[in-house]
Amino acid sequence: MSTTLHYGRDSTLELSLDRAALVTCSPELRPLADWSQALQQALDAPTDYLPLASAVTPGDRVAVAVEPGTPRAEAIVAQVVDYLLAHGIAAADIAVLQHVADPANTAADLRELLSPAARDGVTLHRHDPSHRDNLGYVANTRGGKPVYLNRVLSDADAVVFIGCLRSPRVPGSLGPAAAIYPGYSDGPTMQRFRHPALLARRKEYVRGARREIDQVAWLAGSPFVVEVIPGPGGTIAGFVSGDLATVKRVGAERMADDWETTAAECADLVVAAVSGEAEQQTWENVGRALAAAVRLVNSDGAIVLCTELATAPGAGLQVLSGSESWDRDLKQLEDQRPADLLAATMLIRAHQQARIYLLSQLDESTVEGLGMIHVTEPADVGRLIARSDSCVVLPDAQFAWPTVEEGRGGVGE
Repeated sequence: MSTTLHYGRDSTLELSLDRAALVTCSPELRPLADWSQALQQALDAPTDYLPLASAVTPGDRVAVAVEPGTPRAEAIVAQVVDYLLAHGIAAADIAVLQHVADPANTAADLRELLSPAARDGVTLHRHDPSHRDNLGYVANTRGGKPVYLNRVLSDADAVVFIGCLRSPRVPGSLGPAAAIYPGYSDGPTMQRFRHPALLARRKEYVRGARREIDQVAWLAGSPFVVEVIPGPGGTIAGFVSGDLATVKRVGAERMADDWETTAAECADLVVAAVSGEAEQQTWENVGRALAAAVRLVNSDGAIVLCTELATAPGAGLQVLSGSESWDRDLKQLEDQRPADLLAATMLIRAHQQARIYLLSQLDESTVEGLGMIHVTEPADVGRLIARSDSCVVLPDAQFAWPTVEEGRGGVGE
């Protein structure tokens, strides 16, 4: 049996296995042939909501905020800006907001695909939570916590938020509104939400966090939300648009239908891919891929991550360097709550379950310093499969949420 595994921007691996059961655990999902037309429909006819044209008036200051990791973000921003211009919003009244912590887009300009005339007028702002001058006070939560958001959002007359859907079952996932708050809030608030109990999906913590997030979204004025339904290989499979509550509900249903997959049983080897362009090749997506892969791997098995990751490890991952005690590292991460808490925590949990191999653009010393085995050549993945008695292939693992038919999962169960 053989299969083609796509990873990174356009890299592929031809995988075959003679002795073992090679199973591909992937969604039955096709990319849109014309996602631009689907986006136009999402702007004109959102679910149970007024068209975007009815939410803006000439003279309004409009903020277009983008979640890190959104596929085709530059092209989507360009189409949304063109839509606003066509409905009477001046280019000088449009501000594009992105996160300075987005590894793929720190130096990029999300106005890249705008027409020259629009680009001259539309401003670009990068959110840095450490700079209080960039933050505006919104209100206090019911619990008395002050709410700060980037001034581009707090000063806008209308906000269009562009993001990417993820399964609410994924560790750390708090719904579309979380990309606005705490995503575009101040540093202490963002750190407060990096709570180990949220990664563990403890119900009381998740419920409390979601209540606060929903309250802040209401206090700040509900934005017009456009969420991408991710497709295979970094493509777009659709859009969900409207108000936050509707997008949250419909989006969760779509992700369950499209990305919650089932395997017959766990395997000795799981080959998981992180697909897509630079915005997908992040440590956070490596963490999500690991969270999915450990659900499918036998105890003392192995996980191979196929990526084009090139970003150096952050502060949390550096805690793991030369580790002598995973439990002690977890405690340190819980105390510090670094920005890459999800990636570092998921890597430790995967280490406790299996051996981890990494195919990436990182050097061998960096990979091995984190306790992983450096994959030198893509062909090495095929040799690992050939030595395995059973194997599950998990494409687009940063979006997948797999289960096992008999209920036997890994750490993420």
